[in-house]
Amino acid sequence: MREELNQLLDELESKLAELEAEEDKLGRALQELAPYPNLRREYRKCGKPNCHCARGQLHGPYWYAYYKQGGKTKAIYFGKNPPELPEDAISKAEYRKFAKAARELRRRREAIWKALATALDALAKAVSR
Repeated sequence: MREELNQLLDELESKLAELEAEEDKLGRALQELAPYPNLRREYRKCGKPNCHCARGQLHGPYWYAYYKQGGKTKAIYFGKNPPELPEDAISKAEYRKFAKAARELRRRREAIWKALATALDALAKAVSR
């Protein structure tokens, strides 16, 4: 039984490593293909009480790109001119397709982590007998 559990554990760890490598590779490819997936034009208030923006005529448009880092949303400010995108940058639809694939990989990896935890629990019970 121990050998079977150890073999299962090795298989799960191997599969997990493969999926993590695949997910990392896809993440790097996404960043190269769509460097600014959440690029937006925005109008802003400056905060000065006597400015025209306080009466509703906002400043802008200004270009921002938004991304997540460490669970927080961060912004990159580009000013009044949109950033130059590489010629090989992909469309939003293509980016969504890749992002969906990345979510699926993440879901599969989490399922393997759960299976790995179950296998470790079974192994711990078998060893304690």
